[in-house]
Amino acid sequence: MKKTVVFFASTFTCLFLLTGCFNFSGITIPLGDGNSIKIGGDDGVFSIAVDGEDGYFEFSGSEDGISFSSDEGSLKTYNEIPDHFPSGIPVPNRDDVSAVGSFVTEFSNNEGEGFMLSFKVDSDEADQLLAQYRDYITSNGYEIFEDEHELGNIVLRGQRGNEQMNVAVMGEDEEKVFTVQLVEQKEPTDSDENENE
Repeated sequence: MKKTVVFFASTFTCLFLLTGCFNFSGITIPLGDGNSIKIGGDDGVFSIAVDGEDGYFEFSGSEDGISFSSDEGSLKTYNEIPDHFPSGIPVPNRDDVSAVGSFVTEFSNNEGEGFMLSFKVDSDEADQLLAQYRDYITSNGYEIFEDEHELGNIVLRGQRGNEQMNVAVMGEDEEKVFTVQLVEQKEPTDSDENENE
């Protein structure tokens, strides 16, 4: 069943991406046993959804980014800082950095939700930017529980209640890659605890 779904989804995705057929309201293809694939597109946004016995997932993409959602969580990427991004977090000027993958990723799953920034800067700017993140963590009530420096790589992690901020810096001499993650951890529910037993 999974191989059939993946085959049909991949085939239709390729066809629509190659032909540029984004302006239609959508079609639903029944696969039997209550399973189906829905493919649609409008105003430059392409989407595909699969609903079946193994669960539900939906993927959509446009020039602004991609989004993915399923029974287990969701993921959305942005090329610019979204309006609902937490204020006060040090963010470099978008024109001064190179995105690594997607500049901003918003995520939600059973363990937590939050944002991740991923970008590359010149090495001579990295120390100043890291100092800004360190200052933000220490001046906003986070308790640093990891501060590692090894082989030119740096990991800085702070905890404030159920919120966590993680900063990782890696890279060669000329450029450094920053990954900044803001996570609000969810309290485990009774069903989560039963699954872990």
